[in-house]
Amino acid sequence: AYTAHHEDPALSALIPGVRKGCAMEFVREPGLFTGRAGLAATAGQLSPEGRTGPEVLASVRNLTWHLIADGDRLLVPGATLRRCSADLATGAAGLLLALHFLSAGKGDEAEGPREGGGLLELLTLG
Repeated sequence: AYTAHHEDPALSALIPGVRKGCAMEFVREPGLFTGRAGLAATAGQLSPEGRTGPEVLASVRNLTWHLIADGDRLLVPGATLRRCSADLATGAAGLLLALHFLSAGKGDEAEGPREGGGLLELLTLG
């Protein structure tokens, strides 16, 4: 966002490397602040293809590695993967916020749905 308003060649040169680092295949935790959900959201923000770039879709698809099926619900392991979490930083709430950002936008409901609304369908048990 900063480089869109201010010309900074040194900072702009770092963005491709940061984007590549955010789209790693192996990430230990699923959380928004220290895991795959946050990295996927960041990669979506930095991707020249937008939020539906191939590396972003692969990261979202890989979120299924972290989910635990319990009957008809999905649980998200929290920090250190010792117990399931529903909080914003490490659990289900953060994962859903990242997916909302990637599928619908930056939280501005007035903008309406964007391209890539099928991201949520990637997280299924099938």
